[in-house]
Amino acid sequence: LRACALTFISDVGMVATARPPGEQLPQGGAASLDHALWLHRPFDPQRWHLYDAQAISHSDARGLARGSIVDEDGTLVASVAQESLWRL
Repeated sequence: LRACALTFISDVGMVATARPPGEQLPQGGAASLDHALWLHRPFDPQRWHLYDAQAISHSDARGLARGSIVDEDGTLVASVAQESLWRL
């Protein structure tokens, strides 16, 4: 159940992170093309975690973002990658 919750949470915000620079996120005009999550170790969802996401690439209306989820000790819990598409 913990892994399912983290999988759901890991999808939040990744489309917006990968949008092309200077573009507003259109309402209903963006979609996730693919989303991958790698769980590296067990974690306690009741503790604080940092989700750091960065845009990696932009080309036309597509973008790629990757992220990492670390616990309060800085230990890597999971890695995330997502490709997004917009109607610009």
